[in-house]
Formats: sequence, structure tokens, C-alpha cells
Amino acid sequence: MTFQHTFWLYAAAIAAAFVVGVYIWAARRRRRDLADFASANGYYMAGTGTMWSLFTEGAAAYGLTGEEIPLDESVMNSCLGSGAVIVASMLPGDFTQSGHFIVIYGLGDGGYRVHDPNSAGRSAQTWTYERLSGQIANLWSLSA
Repeated sequence: MTFQHTFWLYAAAIAAAFVVGVYIWAARRRRRDLADFASANGYYMAGTGTMWSLFTEGAAAYGLTGEEIPLDESVMNSCLGSGAVIVASMLPGDFTQSGHFIVIYGLGDGGYRVHDPNSAGRSAQTWTYERLSGQIANLWSLSA
């Protein structure tokens, strides 16, 4: 399997960006298109992974506003309430053993609604702030 093949199939951040793209733009973009964009523009580094600037500078290239936000429940709720989605870089825990990205897209009964590109089961659950917060490395709010 080539590096490029491995990259576009398994890069969780690219999958998260894909989900955000579909959710916000209501457009159909292939993971490979976003992976190619990330690679060509320095948002993916071999041996390092996805650069966090993908969710700010990279988002701007697609007409989105991406802003790093603090790990704060009221800030997260405000972002979601305004129609934004949140990309979360995850630490080891429920979602990963090493590092991963998920999209937090809403509030539901019992907590946050997430899209985990690697798990339909985890995506079907709601997650409390208390359960998520200790697993989050960083957050970005993205909006159109």
C-alpha cells in the first residue's frame, strides 16, 4: 500500500473535515479531494499527521470560518447553538489509543452528538461534557 493510499484512507482528520464539509456546505466532496488538498497545502506531514491549521487556514480556503476555541462547556454550547460544528482532536480514551478527530455537531438527550469517522456505534451515542472533556486535546469551531 502506498503512502498516498494509506493517507487518504485512514487520516481521521481528513474524514472529520469531510464530515464538516458535507454538514456545512451540503456538498458532496470525496475524502480523497480533501486529502489531496491537505497534502498539497502543507496541512498533512508524513510521520506527524494532520496539522491543526487545517481547521483554521485550511477551512478559510473553502470559505469556512475556523476558530480555535477553549475547552469550555458554555463556549461549546454557544458555538453549536449558533449553527457551527466543532472538530475535536482526541487524546487516548473512548475514541482512540493514540490520537483521532471527531466532529461534535449538536446537543441531544444526555449530551453531545458526535460523528466519529471510525465508529457508527460511538456516533450513535450521546456524550456528556464530563466524559468528553478529559479526552479532548483541542477544539475548533467551524461555520459557513
